[in-house]
Amino acid sequence: MSNNDSTIDKLKIWAFPALLAVLNVLLTTQINSAANDIKETRKDIIELSTTVKLETMERQYLTQRVTNLEAAKQEAAATHKEFEQRINSLEQRAAMYDQFMSTHK
Repeated sequence: MSNNDSTIDKLKIWAFPALLAVLNVLLTTQINSAANDIKETRKDIIELSTTVKLETMERQYLTQRVTNLEAAKQEAAATHKEFEQRINSLEQRAAMYDQFMSTHK
């Protein structure tokens, strides 16, 4: 029995450190896995942040472009109105001249 008792004592002595080693390996694996997940999530967040920044810049550019086009449209409408007034004035002058010429022949 002393041989059996000796073996059991040796197992008791080595069982706790062996269990700790197994737990250490298991926890290290879990921590490494979590760290990799965090790295991947960080990369995804950076990509999303970059995409959002680009879309914000694009939206600002398009908003400015629309504002510029609306200003140009108003300017073109004002110019068109001026030309219409000039044309109407010239047509009236031409009509008055024709009337004057026809009455003074």
